[in-house]
Amino acid sequence: MKHRLSFLVLASSLIWALPAQAQNPVPTRLINSVYLTAGLQGVGLGLGKSQSSTLGYRFDINGGSLNDTYNETGTRYQGDIELRSAGAYLDYFPFGGNFRLTTGLAYFGSELALVASGDGTGRPADIGGRSVVLGPTDRIDATVQWPSVAPYVGLGFGHGLSSGAGFYLGIDLGGYIGDFKSTLTVSPSLRAQLGPTADENIRREREELEDAVGDLGFVPSLQSYIGYRF
Repeated sequence: MKHRLSFLVLASSLIWALPAQAQNPVPTRLINSVYLTAGLQGVGLGLGKSQSSTLGYRFDINGGSLNDTYNETGTRYQGDIELRSAGAYLDYFPFGGNFRLTTGLAYFGSELALVASGDGTGRPADIGGRSVVLGPTDRIDATVQWPSVAPYVGLGFGHGLSSGAGFYLGIDLGGYIGDFKSTLTVSPSLRAQLGPTADENIRREREELEDAVGDLGFVPSLQSYIGYRF
């Protein structure tokens, strides 16, 4: 909790630290840059406006999908990640160059779906400390959901007026403050295999999954950009 408060205080301080009157205002277009982005939040498209040499704002949307395998406490899962997010960001360039501090707010619809099944091969698994063999009808389903709305704090380079007109590159490193949420269920055949201790084994497995994703407290973010300023 203290870490989240520290991030939020930093974000608030950044906003209040902005100069009361922007230097070198750029009053022309409502939007004066477009960019493509790629990174941990997927790939996306954004629009930006440099209000002055020290202040700008951006809006972007990101998405994508990824398939991979994950091992969690002795169980091998097939995972499908669906990334969906939209965010609004305020950039502050303290030195009038390309280095910036950024705060913002994002909406997430991202989710990781995990499935462990026997696939007819008798795959071993661990359910809350109990070793089992997954038969043809045995299955474990788990999900990990990103926080639905989360504030952002980070730093980066690019998007500033100093890059001039034309193409430019940028990068962001930061985090979205919020908790991941998880669920876990097992098939009736697997519950039957666990026997009288099924409820306790499943409860422990749920807690292990929650501990794995719930203690982080933020969504790490690393995004790169290629943009065009006009």
